Amino acid sequence: MPSLNFAATLDAELICEELSAYPRARICMVNEDAMSAGFSRVLRDRLPSATFVDITDEIDLIKAIKSDEEMDRIRHNAWLHDEALKACFNVLEPGVREFEVAAAGRNRSMMLGSEQHIVFVASAPPGTPIPFNMPHALNRRIDNGDQVNILVEVNDASGYYTHLSRIAVLGPVPDELQEHYDIAIEAQDLSLGLIKPGADPVEILKANNEFLESKGLPGESRIYAHGQGYDMVERPSFQPGETMKIFANMNIAVHPAANGKRASAISTDNYFVTESGVSACIHATPKQIFSL
Repeated sequence: MPSLNFAATLDAELICEELSAYPRARICMVNEDAMSAGFSRVLRDRLPSATFVDITDEIDLIKAIKSDEEMDRIRHNAWLHDEALKACFNVLEPGVREFEVAAAGRNRSMMLGSEQHIVFVASAPPGTPIPFNMPHALNRRIDNGDQVNILVEVNDASGYYTHLSRIAVLGPVPDELQEHYDIAIEAQDLSLGLIKPGADPVEILKANNEFLESKGLPGESRIYAHGQGYDMVERPSFQPGETMKIFANMNIAVHPAANGKRASAISTDNYFVTESGVSACIHATPKQIFSL
């Protein structure tokens, strides 16, 4: 239990007992910086003659390149996301609160086998951006004319992830929102056109930000595109510091945002990397703003 400090070293102590007969063992570590301090410290303190080797990059690449079976599971997960988003849209009407819309998406995900499910819902009147809130703050009442941004991030029964977001309006689509959505799609298409085996995610990030800034909008400071699989966010990440290049059979999520002072828009979608570029979008939900 992480909340019980005295227990933080117990796992490492058991491992040290198992390895006590091999004082000069070669121990490979994966993502050690994300391990608890107690676990890593005890291993290194109690096995001073062992050689510790970081193989994070090698394992990350194995995770990032999907097998045919994995891609089938990821396609199923994309379908699950389409279904969860439909469930959110089905309850979206004046008078409901954001958490009720999110609950509909989570319930549909659970009924289809998901065990970990995040559904963010953001709403705002026309003429304002639509920032996402954390789940504990999804209490705004949605009214006629409001813009509603829904992001579904869930796994399926086999543990794989994709994610999907779309915007709906309870009424006519405001011109400013449509303009920003068109920019977001154009930015997404720009990145998709650059994603191919051998490409550098950091260079694609630079191209994305140059495009957004040319439209008078801020560039991305978050991870606007990344791999997905057993982790919701896995490598390659399109951010400074990433060293992994693009390979065929990666599952890449691309979601640049067009954030202005009076409107904001985003479309979140997944694609497989092919030998020459990217596949068709693996989600079936149309790329559009939905007027409900």
